[in-house]
Amino acid sequence: MTTDRAAESTRVWLGRLALALISGVAIGLLAYLAARGVAGAVLLGQQQALFGNMTGVLGNLDGPPSVDLRAARKAIHALDLQYAQLSALVGLAAGTIGSIVMYVRLERRG
Repeated sequence: MTTDRAAESTRVWLGRLALALISGVAIGLLAYLAARGVAGAVLLGQQQALFGNMTGVLGNLDGPPSVDLRAARKAIHALDLQYAQLSALVGLAAGTIGSIVMYVRLERRG
């Protein structure tokens, strides 16, 4: 009889743990997507500003541009990588906190 209760208790606990982990993954994914969207908008603004500054330089066709386009492209790519890492950290943090909060709420309720 006690082993049946222990097995049932273990199953219920594992169910709560699985539900908390699934909700944490969902919260983390949503936070990642939101952070990626915001970072993409910021990066787009930075790209437009950079290329807007270049158009003034490139508008004069008398000679080669004075701006190194390869360096500008590398700088934008580096910013994109930084924003991707930041978005992943935001998603990971939100998912971790979300799963912990969900687990505590399920333990209190159950």
